[in-house]
Amino acid sequence: MEENNVYQYKINDGKATLYRVYGNNGHIVLPEQIDGYPLVSIGPYCFSRSQRIPGDAIYSGEIDNRFELCGPLVESVEISHSITFIDSHAFYNCKKLQHISLSASLKDIGGDIFVNATKLHDITIREKASCPTILRAILHQISWDIEIHFQDLSLFYPEYYEVYDEIGPAHLFGMNIQGEGFRLRQCIKEDVVNLEEFDSVFEKLCKDESAKTLIHFALVRFVQNPEFYKPYILEHQKDVERFENLNLCLIDSLLAHAALTKESLDVLIAQSRSASETTQLIAYKKKYFPVKKMSYSFEDF
Repeated sequence: MEENNVYQYKINDGKATLYRVYGNNGHIVLPEQIDGYPLVSIGPYCFSRSQRIPGDAIYSGEIDNRFELCGPLVESVEISHSITFIDSHAFYNCKKLQHISLSASLKDIGGDIFVNATKLHDITIREKASCPTILRAILHQISWDIEIHFQDLSLFYPEYYEVYDEIGPAHLFGMNIQGEGFRLRQCIKEDVVNLEEFDSVFEKLCKDESAKTLIHFALVRFVQNPEFYKPYILEHQKDVERFENLNLCLIDSLLAHAALTKESLDVLIAQSRSASETTQLIAYKKKYFPVKKMSYSFEDF
């Protein structure tokens, strides 16, 4: 918890910039204030083992037995509502960072803040999808698979690659972007995701992306737009059965919209990893595929 951490920071115009966190938990929750000063920015290389700490930075307390929470020790960071700016290379080489949470108060970020943080696959934005956010700038720095979770919906952005091809005898090169993940990242208008445009890219995805990517994309969007993605999901039930992040809520939603067959549900029951999950899946089966009771008349005997 943040109250157990010690912060190294600097004051400018009565506001704090964070340069280091010391603690014993890699799941970091940043405070709104440090020593009474509003925390408004995260300094360069703040969570990286590389240091860019001003000589006049001060500590919020005694470090004691706390660790310098940087590099591989950082697993998740909840960025407080008060923070409006993250400086360059803030998460450089955070190779075990998996999740970041932020709000629409974050207005600007520096360059290369996620270099080598390629295990970051989930970002939560504590706002509704209709709220303008800094998502475009964030996605510009993440080319690998990433899920974005708003308060009311989630989106999956597949990875893309930038390939440089030689196009002339004088060693001239042109950049070729491979993967529809780049196109999806452009579906943002006035800092808000254009969901209609986002969904329209799915047809192109079906021609170019792997089955694993397609079912991931379809299942994440199914929750909000079930009728659009139901035909694809029904045609690819085997991919649904193999999807690693298939949780009970999603299964219930699929069943409620008749997008999961009884046969696939039986497969999920057979490969369930816990007794509680098996019990719930069996309950779903009884609810959505009830066994018809046999009735007889005296004429049958």
